[in-house]
Amino acid sequence: MEVFVSQFQNFFLVLARVSGIFVMAPFFGSLNILPRIKAGLSLFISLTIFGVVNKHIHIVPNDLPTYSLMVFSEVAIGLIIGFMATLVMSSFQISGELYSVPMGFGIVNTIDPLSQVEQPIISQIIGLFALLIFLSFGGHHMMLISVCKSYEIVPILTLDSCNIVVKTIITTFAAMFLTAVKISMPVIGVLFLVTLGMGLLAKAAPMINIMVLGWAITIVTGMITLIFLFPLLSKVAVDLFEQLFYDIDNLFIVLGKVK
Repeated sequence: MEVFVSQFQNFFLVLARVSGIFVMAPFFGSLNILPRIKAGLSLFISLTIFGVVNKHIHIVPNDLPTYSLMVFSEVAIGLIIGFMATLVMSSFQISGELYSVPMGFGIVNTIDPLSQVEQPIISQIIGLFALLIFLSFGGHHMMLISVCKSYEIVPILTLDSCNIVVKTIITTFAAMFLTAVKISMPVIGVLFLVTLGMGLLAKAAPMINIMVLGWAITIVTGMITLIFLFPLLSKVAVDLFEQLFYDIDNLFIVLGKVK
């Protein structure tokens, strides 16, 4: 107990970095998890890893302003890890929004239980599918491993690190939209061919009510395409998550070289 009291300042820094994950990261930062449960989990995880990462913590300053800056730095590192993972997860939800309207689900929006934001049903399905792949991949474990490894490479952020962090986040943010377009292209391509075929059918047989018939055809065709696309999406998701943690490690390596 005396050791814990004497090392409380160091422990609070660890708690601050771990708490950043419970704000932004997928699964950990879910709004469905009660704040008291998040606080308890972050406290438990901090206690678990404290003995391992304490040796990598620099000397804690005695003055409050400098210590407060260190606390904000620790929270920022946790937020960086969680935010980069959230951007990758959001690429799947954005891909669902891109083909929700062509499929006919654009007017059916509900509140997403994970983000508490109104989204099309297809986006929620794709988002939940990506979250399940993230958990089956062990992404929640990799997040905690990234936190532990970050102490070995980046004990604390500096002002010179801000430019590198901002550039990395901007690059990841741009890649999110590019990834969403790539994921949605097969469905959009199939729906485009269906729409083109219905247009030709409307010219060849004007008596057929294409407006009524086309609504059901696009929905059925889009859902069938998604069913066949799910195995490929799972492989794409695993590759994206592997690349995510590779990018996080590279970012910390670069930040660790900044003095």
